[in-house]
Amino acid sequence: YTKRGVSSIVAKTFDPLNYLLPFTMLLRLFLQQIWATKIDWDEELDEVWKGKFNAIIKNMHKLTEIKIPRWIKTVENSMMTLIGFSDASGLGKAAVIYSRTKVEESFAINLIIAKGSVNKLKTSKVVSSNQETIPKLELQALLMLAELYEQIKKCFSHLNVKFQAYVDSKIIIYWVRNLTPNKNKFVQRRVEKIRELLNPYDIHYVNTKLNPADIPSR
Repeated sequence: YTKRGVSSIVAKTFDPLNYLLPFTMLLRLFLQQIWATKIDWDEELDEVWKGKFNAIIKNMHKLTEIKIPRWIKTVENSMMTLIGFSDASGLGKAAVIYSRTKVEESFAINLIIAKGSVNKLKTSKVVSSNQETIPKLELQALLMLAELYEQIKKCFSHLNVKFQAYVDSKIIIYWVRNLTPNKNKFVQRRVEKIRELLNPYDIHYVNTKLNPADIPSR
């Protein structure tokens, strides 16, 4: 493997709705790490890097076994709730939206769309030494979720749809619901953007262990 070869594999992973986000985030993180080493474009990776990369892609062939239903059990006037989750760590941020549709006496749950981003290496280093930056990353992840919802909600305009967002940080819920302007301009700007897109009281707390966005964000 070379940096060029790894970049090619990452680029070939076609996943526009990010259903494979837990896997593709690992690829992005690995690519970021080898770029940081300043290895030449066509220089062969050493055995340590090869081992790490092989550990990531060894089950890549199993991705073809994943099946995503095209119909999410909706008919005209269906009662549906779009449920979003967001999370962040020192490595990256992620957001995901599911649909919950009432079908007779039960509910159908389907993955609709996800999004993720890898943090800058500088951010990762700062977070590892200063945990106070994590809430700011969580806030950015919530904004990512709010923008993702704004992007797709028009697709469901013909249905009776509600939206609920879940995060595992009580601090950012407080920031978004608190009407007193935050003294930190970074926080306040993002809080204002989130309020433009979401009702603050549609944002709720969920335990980290129950947050599906926790998986790709790490």
